[in-house]
Amino acid sequence: MRDADVWEQSIVDNPTSYSVIAFTPQKGSRAMPEIPTFEEAFSYAKEVLEIDNRVRSCMIYAVNEYRNHAMVGSLHRQSGWKEVVRKI
Repeated sequence: MRDADVWEQSIVDNPTSYSVIAFTPQKGSRAMPEIPTFEEAFSYAKEVLEIDNRVRSCMIYAVNEYRNHAMVGSLHRQSGWKEVVRKI
């Protein structure tokens, strides 16, 4: 168990919002607006992948009240959803 994993899991367990980051190869990443629920963030990420074929994946981050971020998982165009599993 790593302290960082415990800290990140506490953010994922008690988020105030979610942030979606879209990854486009050779162009870097771009931040999307903060979204109140995971379901809305996941739906938004799916929509981004459907609309913009340049985006390869969208990462979803949980955000706490102190604006700390912890990655929940990523939605990939080819392989679908991959959740981050922390070793706690």
